[in-house]
Order: sequence, then C-alpha cells, then structure tokens
Amino acid sequence: MDKSNSTQLGRRPRVALGGSRGAENVFSPLAPQRIYLNVESVGEDSISDLSPFRLHKEIHSIVQKDIKMSKTGRGILLEVDSRMDEERLMRMNKLAGVKVKVARDGYLNTSRGVVKDRDLKGWKSEEFLEYVPSVINARRIEIRRGYRRIKTNTFVLTFSTPPPRPKRSRQDTCL
Repeated sequence: MDKSNSTQLGRRPRVALGGSRGAENVFSPLAPQRIYLNVESVGEDSISDLSPFRLHKEIHSIVQKDIKMSKTGRGILLEVDSRMDEERLMRMNKLAGVKVKVARDGYLNTSRGVVKDRDLKGWKSEEFLEYVPSVINARRIEIRRGYRRIKTNTFVLTFSTPPPRPKRSRQDTCL
C-alpha cells in the first residue's frame, strides 16, 4: 500500500484532483487568494469617466503595489491578493475626487463544487451548512422518472472563497 494514500493519525487519505496521478500539485494551498472588489461612484460624478492612469495612481497610493483593475458598466473591478489590501480599499470613500462605494463582489468571490457519494443519500442540504466550513449554500440534485422526483446522492456546494489559482509550470512559460 502506498504511504501517501494511507491514513495516518486519523487523517483522510490524499486524493488527487481531477482523477489523475500527480494532479494534487496543480493547486497550491499557500497561493494567495484573490479577492474581487467593486468600486462604484455615488452621486452625480461617474468614476468610469476618469482616466485609467489617474485611477491606477490613486489606488497605488492606497495599496502601495500594483493590482489588477478593469472597468465595468457601473464602475471598476479590483483584484487584490491580501486581506490587508482589501481592508484598506474598503475604508476608501473617495477616489480621485469622486465619492465611491466599495463592496466585495458577490459572484466572483465564490466557487462551486459537486460532491457525490453513496453515504450522502440520507443527508439534508442544511447539514452541509452546519458541518462543513466555508459552505454558504448547498443544493441536492433531483432527477425525474415519470411523475416521480428522486433525490440523488449528489450535491452542488457553493463556497465562500474563489477557486484557487493554478500553479504555473515551466511548460506554461514561453521562451
């Protein structure tokens, strides 16, 4: 029996992602999490009319490093890598002389996953919310056979964290 897949001290066995050998190295647990923030203007002035260079300069003065920024229909979307940067930007109420409101993006800051197991047949969706950390929504998949609805052992879980960034390998970089 392979030692990497055996349980030691009551821990669960290591499972490869995607069902292939060596896939456990695809995502790094130590990689910084992305946090997406929406910045929208409040009042008559519009933030989307400002120069992107001026916006970059103002945001760089708050966070002290370059972050990804893109314009949306209502304002701008910022991608930060740390909670400290998020806290600094969340306190911001003016950007380049325009009153703004900063909020976490409700869609991009979540991820979904599918769980299927024979033992989940008797589970309820509420049990995932109670017992599994970072799960904010759980939905059971049901199928129809004729006029009957059959509850399956498959659940779609929504997590409060975005999907992890894939680790880049040497093969991904261009020479």
